[in-house]
Amino acid sequence: MLAKQHKTNIELQQIKEALEQENANKLKFFASVTHELRTPLNAIIGFAELIKNETLGSMDNSQYKEYADDIYNAGTHLLALINDVLDFSKAESSSLTVEKVKFNLNKIIDSCVNMLLPKLKEAGINLKKEMTNKQLLVIADPRE
Repeated sequence: MLAKQHKTNIELQQIKEALEQENANKLKFFASVTHELRTPLNAIIGFAELIKNETLGSMDNSQYKEYADDIYNAGTHLLALINDVLDFSKAESSSLTVEKVKFNLNKIIDSCVNMLLPKLKEAGINLKKEMTNKQLLVIADPRE
């Protein structure tokens, strides 16, 4: 009986150590990936913001401003996804907080549609957005 209990304890200890190592590797991976993505993404967002705000002078062609808006929106969306990866990590360590705020769902839908349009046009797919002109206000965590 004692030998069986001792063997079970050893197996449980080995499983525990393996799981702790797996968790440490996962956290190291998340930290590495988010760092590698954040660094260039922050530069992209910064340059897009310079163009968007016409910091270096006005732009004569409104198409540039539209492109800058798309770059900025896509970059901030990607940054939000990276933050979601970090949130996943925080959720596993029970340190995640959810922030419920009131926001306009129309803006998020518009942003999503604008990000999809170039790829849809390339594929020959037409997308028609039909929404009410009334603001769709939602109370939730807009990052989720």
